[in-house]
Amino acid sequence: MKKITVLVSLYKASRFLTAKLENLLKQTYFNKCNIVLLNCQNLENESLIYAEYTKKYKNIISKDYVKFVKLYPSWNDGIKMTKSEYIMNSNVDDMLHPEYIETCCKHLDNNLETGCVATQVVTTYRPCQEYFGTIAPATDKKSKFAELWDINSRLHIQYPRGTMGPCPMWRRSLHDDYGYFGDFLSIGDAVMWEIWNSNKIKFDVINKEMVLYYHSQSSLERRTNKNGKRYNEIDKKSKEYKQHKIRRSQMDVKNGDQGQ
Repeated sequence: MKKITVLVSLYKASRFLTAKLENLLKQTYFNKCNIVLLNCQNLENESLIYAEYTKKYKNIISKDYVKFVKLYPSWNDGIKMTKSEYIMNSNVDDMLHPEYIETCCKHLDNNLETGCVATQVVTTYRPCQEYFGTIAPATDKKSKFAELWDINSRLHIQYPRGTMGPCPMWRRSLHDDYGYFGDFLSIGDAVMWEIWNSNKIKFDVINKEMVLYYHSQSSLERRTNKNGKRYNEIDKKSKEYKQHKIRRSQMDVKNGDQGQ
């Protein structure tokens, strides 16, 4: 059984897919991973791109959707396809340092009280940019890596004061205790982190820049529907989100966190 499951969602992803797969192949823990490609509608013939990879590597598998499926229900499918100890998502247009998965995995191995972990993130405006050079601790100033490429190096604040970033790793057992991701377009991960935080799950951030986050106006967090409404705004008006807020308020009261 593989140690880690890596969820990679694909939606009009042909531009990034080869670079992403090659990036994952370079991971020092690649042989400890299940790479699960979640292909939504195959709109750009993504299956033709990854066919050679799934044929060559038994730990790269796919699930193909004929009809549109929301991001987080597809994550749930990917999680249920494997039995690995740890889960992580990784956007198809983001690049990882070769030791990223190993670093996060070892952190969870060595910190049993931690439920979810990530590293610092560097924001880039260059698609399919490769990660190179040494790992730099994140500071308020740009790292040498960021200066060279004129990209942003931002201090990633530990949850719940900040987000968990674009590719956290977490324990599968959390789903046994708190269920799977909700039926959301854009905020399913944020909702899940809130649930875990309300239940006193510990989040860690490793102070090393190991993720290249591609800043794109077409990314899910910035995407809008045909009426110009952002997906996250639509999610927050949904019945499921309102029920989540009620449950979270009840949990906060139970844990003595009311008024915070």
